[in-house]
Amino acid sequence: MTLFSVHSISQVAINTDASKPHVSAMLDIKSTSHGLLIPRMTLAQRNAIASPATGLLIYQTDVSAGYYYNSGLPATPSWVKLGQFILPYEDSASAAPYTHVFKISTSWAHYAPAIYGITKSQEGVAIVGENSSAASSGIGVKGTTNTEGGLGVVGYSTHSSGTGWGVLGSTNGGTGGGVEGYSGSDTGLTYGVKGSTHSAKGYGVHGTGHTYGVYGKSYEAKGRATSGISTGTESIGVHGEAKAENSTGVWGEGTKQGVYGISALSTGKGIFGVASAATGENYGVYGETGSNSGNGVYGIGPFNGVKGVAASVTLAGHGVWGTTNSANGQGVLGYAALGTGVEGQTAASGKPGVYGLATSGTGENFGVKGQSNSSSGTGVFGFSPKYGVYGISTAGTGRAVVGEAGSTGSIGVYGKALEANSTGVWGEGSLYDFYAAGPGTNYGSASSVRWKTNILPIDKPLDMINALRGVYFDWNAANGGKHDVGMIAEEVGKVLPEIVVYEANGTDASGMDYSKLTPLLVEGLKALKAENDLLKARLEKLEKLLDTGTRQ
Repeated sequence: MTLFSVHSISQVAINTDASKPHVSAMLDIKSTSHGLLIPRMTLAQRNAIASPATGLLIYQTDVSAGYYYNSGLPATPSWVKLGQFILPYEDSASAAPYTHVFKISTSWAHYAPAIYGITKSQEGVAIVGENSSAASSGIGVKGTTNTEGGLGVVGYSTHSSGTGWGVLGSTNGGTGGGVEGYSGSDTGLTYGVKGSTHSAKGYGVHGTGHTYGVYGKSYEAKGRATSGISTGTESIGVHGEAKAENSTGVWGEGTKQGVYGISALSTGKGIFGVASAATGENYGVYGETGSNSGNGVYGIGPFNGVKGVAASVTLAGHGVWGTTNSANGQGVLGYAALGTGVEGQTAASGKPGVYGLATSGTGENFGVKGQSNSSSGTGVFGFSPKYGVYGISTAGTGRAVVGEAGSTGSIGVYGKALEANSTGVWGEGSLYDFYAAGPGTNYGSASSVRWKTNILPIDKPLDMINALRGVYFDWNAANGGKHDVGMIAEEVGKVLPEIVVYEANGTDASGMDYSKLTPLLVEGLKALKAENDLLKARLEKLEKLLDTGTRQ
């Protein structure tokens, strides 16, 4: 081993070939079989060094062992481990087009990110990409994938609360993108940008902008500029919320459909809108058209074309509200090829499922008008545990319910009761229960020998009539309290049960058909006539006998 020293310039060489130190080195150590051993010590021994020189190098043997140097001053030492990435770090560089200033790659086949960022701040951002060019269409962060099912950029914000973002991109460029994702694969379910959140109130992708929060373009014939898919129960494919005055939750413009929604779930909504303001005239879903033959809102469904529900239990809400300013327009018009043209439902007591209001004080207008072109169809059809159709008129000469039949053999008002103890048409009035004012037959009942079998004569009609009695009586308060004349249904039922209707207990009568006393009275008159004819014949015979005796 040779120790060579050059005293004039204070250089030292340690080697086995007697070579001189390099001109640039104060100490030149050369060996092919040995190394350099730096002083070794523990963390406590390192910290005990008095006034360590800046740049002093040691090897620490415990607590994250490795080479450390003092990057501080002797009075305020700061020990830094060699190879440690010091944060915060900031640098800049330039590169030729389509090259990289900084690139990291990974060769692992499974999920192993080349760059992985974590932030523990509530509003922190793990990775930020920013393009500050105001002239070019630069990109803050660009991700590319050529793998089927791959992701150009994937970001996860796993914090269950707070305002965290999986990926946040910002650009100041006039046409730049804060985040742009590009999927180069022509097949498979790929994504330019895909966002996912584990928070129940989080957003997979959240966009904020002066003009567009999220903006999408599609170049294919059947592409989707913006597509939302929701697989969770009671979830929403696309949700739009506008909180500022005169703002719009979801705005759609298109040459065919402005907004088009599809839901595959049994309880899903193709399009769902919520106006969250508690005051003002706002709309959950609002549709408007400038075409004379267009539709503001148009719904087609195998069951319900358009369905409206008024959920308020305190306000005078309406399931469906329609207004028209046209002389021949319709406030609400529904068409269904199979189901219901318009259906309205309300959960509030005393409120209408469908409510129509004609505000004009003159002319022949309609609150609700129904029309059917089918020969067996119904213009307006009502179904209810109490009233199928209920009408109120406030004018002195008004009609609560009016039925008009303009065709030969048609019916103005038609009532059908199919259940036991039910009533086809029910009328109550303080003046008339029923009033007939037309030139036609006042009352008609179906009757034809074609429809009747087992026809038998009424036996002993006079005895049956004799068993009946007519009475004067006063109705109780629940039934009007007026003085009246009639019969006792329970008494009639013992003689002619066919014309009496009983309650479910089979004992108490609910009513009787006075018109069906007519056959009994007819047969009674015929029986009286037969008796009268017999008595008349006997009288004539007696008169002849008397006349003959007088002559003798």
